Amino acid sequence: MNDQPIPKHQIREKIPDDEGDVYVDKKLLKKIKKERIKLNKEKGEWENYITQIENYRDNIEDLEKKRKNEEIALKNLREMRDSIQNNLKKAKYELENQKNELDAREQRFKDKIKNENDTFNQKKAKLEKSQKKLSKMREELGNEKNSLDHEKQRTESQLKNIKTKIPGMERRKSALERTNEDLEDKLANLRNEIKNLTKERDNLNREVNNLNRELFN
Repeated sequence: MNDQPIPKHQIREKIPDDEGDVYVDKKLLKKIKKERIKLNKEKGEWENYITQIENYRDNIEDLEKKRKNEEIALKNLREMRDSIQNNLKKAKYELENQKNELDAREQRFKDKIKNENDTFNQKKAKLEKSQKKLSKMREELGNEKNSLDHEKQRTESQLKNIKTKIPGMERRKSALERTNEDLEDKLANLRNEIKNLTKERDNLNREVNNLNRELFN
């Protein structure tokens, strides 16, 4: 505001002329006195009014400064809000990606466990089948060995009795001995196979223990 101060009232008294005596009417002096009082009163009112206007001007300037400060603060808050919203959006996006990655890792882990369980069950079934086969072979081998021992004893007994009578019996004995040697070789092979199957069983047991540790860890 560029309001100019209101000019103050000024009362100038006319100085009497020194050349002669001037008769002043008492009523006129009284009237002048009242007028002066009235003018002084108006002067005070105008001064108060001017002071109020200046105060209003100062208040308006303060309010304008406050308004600008509030606008700056509001702008900063909006920028802060936008930044927070962007960060929140980014955090949600990263969280969703991490969740999807965790879900994928969990699914891969489940698939791996399932495959390892399937492999373990297959090896276990194979081992059980091999153990059954081994037991059956042991039983057959035992029966065959007993039969061979019995046949050997019977043959040796017969050889003792007919050794001098039938030369061909010597050949039969040799054949039986070769058969026995073959069976001994088979027995040795079966023992090696049993050893290998036992080793494979131990390896499978170690794999089972490792899988159990991975599952419970």
